[in-house]
Amino acid sequence: MGLQYISHNDIDFKKWDEVVKNSESGLIYSLSFYLDVVTHKSWDALILDDYRAVVALPINRKLFGIPQLFQPPFTQQLGLLGDYTPNELELVHSEVEKKFRRISYPFHFSNAVSIKKKTNLIIDLNRSYADIEKGFSSSLRKRLRKTLDVQIQKGDDVNQLVSFYKEQLADKVSLNEAQYSIANSLFTKVLENELGFIRQVKYHDEIMAIGMFLRFNNRIINVFGASVSSDKFPNAMAVLIASVLRENANSNQVFDFEGSEISGVQTYFQSFGSVNQDYPVLEVNRLPFWVKMLLKLRR
Repeated sequence: MGLQYISHNDIDFKKWDEVVKNSESGLIYSLSFYLDVVTHKSWDALILDDYRAVVALPINRKLFGIPQLFQPPFTQQLGLLGDYTPNELELVHSEVEKKFRRISYPFHFSNAVSIKKKTNLIIDLNRSYADIEKGFSSSLRKRLRKTLDVQIQKGDDVNQLVSFYKEQLADKVSLNEAQYSIANSLFTKVLENELGFIRQVKYHDEIMAIGMFLRFNNRIINVFGASVSSDKFPNAMAVLIASVLRENANSNQVFDFEGSEISGVQTYFQSFGSVNQDYPVLEVNRLPFWVKMLLKLRR
C-alpha cells in the first residue's frame, strides 16, 4: 500500500489513536480528539500501509484558498509516529514539502529530519525529588525557601484557568479570542479524557498561580500556566512547577516544559535543571509573488 494521503473524513480514528498510544514516544498532540479541537477538524493525514505509521497534517485555506500546513495552537510537535524506516521518514518529509506551498510544521523529536531545530526542555522524573532539586540553580532554591505559606490545590475549573491566564498575560502573549476559546474547549476535553490535571497555588484564598498539565505516555507537559504579577509573591510559578515535580518524582515519567526560543524563558526553565530535547521544524514559503506582495501590504 505504501504512503497514502487520507482526507479527514476517511481516517479510521480508532486505528489512528492506537498508533499514537502504542508509539514509544507518542505525544498527546497527535491524538484525534486533540487535533479535532485545535484545528476545528481541519486536518488530513499521511498513512503508511494499514496504519503502520501516521502523520497528522493540519491544514488551513485562509490565504486565498491556498492550502497551508500550519502549527495549531497548543500543539508543539506532530510528525511521523509508529513503525517506520529512515527512508520512509525522508519520503514523508519530501511529500509534505512538495504538497504545500506554505509550511510551518513541527515534526516529532524522534524524527531525524535534517532541518531547523527548536528547543524543548525536559526533566527526568525517575528519581527522588531531593535528587531533582539538586539540579535547581542556587538562586531558584533560595527563592523557593523564601516563599510564603501557601496551599497547593487540585483544580477542575477550566473557565477559571483560562480567565486567570487571560487576566494576567493578555498584554504579554499573542493569543486571540479564538485561541482562548480553543483553550477552553481543549482543556475541558483533556480533563474529560483524564489526560491532564490542573494545579493551583493559593495564598489566603487568592490564586497566585495556576497551570494545566497534560499527561500521556509517561510525559507531563506544562502546556498552559500563569501567575500573578505581584511583588507580594513573585515566585508563584516556581512554586507551582516545583510542586508538580515533587508530586510526580520517583515515577517513570518526563516533565516537559514545552521549551521556548525566548532566551529569558529558556534560562528560567533551565534553572530547574532541565535539558534540551530539540525537535525539527519545517518552514517553507513558496507562495506566488502576488500573494507575498499582498501580505506585505496588509501589514
